[in-house]
Amino acid sequence: MLSRKFTTREKVLLLVMAIMLLGLFYYQVVYKQTEHMIAEYDTIDLETELTIAQGKAARKKKMEQEMAEGGQKANGEVATYNNITNEINELNAILANADTFNLSFGEAKAEGTTVRRDIQVSFQTGSYAKMKEFLQQLHDCRYRCLIRNVSVSADASNEKGINSAGDINVSLTVTFYETTFNAKSTEGLKIQEDSLADTSEDTVGDGEGLY
Repeated sequence: MLSRKFTTREKVLLLVMAIMLLGLFYYQVVYKQTEHMIAEYDTIDLETELTIAQGKAARKKKMEQEMAEGGQKANGEVATYNNITNEINELNAILANADTFNLSFGEAKAEGTTVRRDIQVSFQTGSYAKMKEFLQQLHDCRYRCLIRNVSVSADASNEKGINSAGDINVSLTVTFYETTFNAKSTEGLKIQEDSLADTSEDTVGDGEGLY
């Protein structure tokens, strides 16, 4: 049996070849496979985020559509000025089961015989279903009102969307309509000097967003 001793040069060449083979093996088996897996995970994450975003957009559009459709129906009575106490009682009754709520009152303004009173409403509730229930009750309010500037937010960490959010914060403006016809007093009422400038806005109950 023949045997020979490798020279130093041959040993160096064999070592270099072994290192190159190990590097090639690492590149093909480990590195490329890892890059492929990372790319796949990135794609999955993007698709998931896109699906969630599309779902949120669809639900928001549906809610806005429901509100717009509901706004075509004029509900509630137009009370005689000053009806603020009854309006406060109505809002307190509607929002009594909210986690928290806050009311901020604007100045009552008259244009012709029509009185508008803006009330800023904010509340927190524990579910999307409860939020819709509160909005529906506002829509069915005993006194004629217009709901606008609705803003809804939920926990940003909830990846399932607002429909399954645990805490939902809502802010909106409720404009109550009253009339000076047969009013005993107009004390505290601000009369708009340009009340005749735009009669199209004086009509109570027709217009987009009445909810």
